[in-house]
Amino acid sequence: MDKIPFIHILYSGQLYGTERMTLNIAKGLSHEHLSTILTPDGLILAEAANRSIVTKSFEGNWDLVSRIKFYLVRHQKLVFATTSVSQSILIMLCNLFYRRQVVHLHMVHGGAEEYLSYGRKSLFNNLPVKLIAVSNYVRERLESHGVNPKKIQVIENFLLASEIEKIPKRQPFGKEGIHGVIVVSRLDPIKKVDLLFDTLDSFPELSDLRFHIFGFGKDMEKLKTKAAANYPQVILKGFSKDVFKAMANSDLLLHLCPVEPFGLAILEAIAIGLPVLIPNQGGTKTLVEDNISGFHFNANDAQDLGLSLLKLQQTSPAILNSVVKNAQVRLINRYLETQGINSYRRLIKFD
Repeated sequence: MDKIPFIHILYSGQLYGTERMTLNIAKGLSHEHLSTILTPDGLILAEAANRSIVTKSFEGNWDLVSRIKFYLVRHQKLVFATTSVSQSILIMLCNLFYRRQVVHLHMVHGGAEEYLSYGRKSLFNNLPVKLIAVSNYVRERLESHGVNPKKIQVIENFLLASEIEKIPKRQPFGKEGIHGVIVVSRLDPIKKVDLLFDTLDSFPELSDLRFHIFGFGKDMEKLKTKAAANYPQVILKGFSKDVFKAMANSDLLLHLCPVEPFGLAILEAIAIGLPVLIPNQGGTKTLVEDNISGFHFNANDAQDLGLSLLKLQQTSPAILNSVVKNAQVRLINRYLETQGINSYRRLIKFD
């Protein structure tokens, strides 16, 4: 039987969680689907090539429409996955003419302002589109904005075992406490990276910790200037292909966003063997159990974050290693590809 094309359309060509998950889904379904990623130019092109995933770049909606038509002309059955409302509308408008059998998935990863992430999705309530929420938190936000619950399917993000094998691993802890902290985040206001600076202002005792921040975004220059002026222990690294190596050389992943829809970097840190400290709100809070498979702090609370970091500076290696081990068991049982890919297979049904 010929493989049915699966066309993934991205709004951004970068390598944030949304784009990395698209790569995981494309690779995970490669046995039954011919996946192609349509994307603006960006870092994902090289990463997809490394994984032998076909990509086609586009510039603007007219170019995207021509790409969509190319596949509709040649195939009777197709799967489309989109990440923006406008992309989904373009597919439906094009298919009014071609009348192909289409399974249309709209991926809701969130990560932007509330209305942009969730508020417009109720437009799909009476349209042939299935909404994929990456966490129960995302499902709750969609429902609060009037999306029909019957339209929503929760499929949590996952890692591929084959990719986990390739990334470097952190050695078990052999001495007390944490010393090097890594933040992997888009540098936009919603991500709350500036909370770290508020914490350091209140806790001079944390001056011995070193913080490396990987990522870029609107706040990049502002945060870089701020760190250079008053926070020598904070270094902004921008984007780096060596982020996994940097994780393996760190003692803690710190995540700061209180409204994160999921947090793929948290799973990646766990796979590397790095303990995580995350807010007790948003989609990240269920990824680990506090003091068992990771650590929580009160979201948006610089004082509680500071106290948590102080405590981790004095945590025994036995406790840190136990937390890492528990997190990796949780990763294997819940966040590897088998469950997620099977959920997508169940959704992709043609009449």
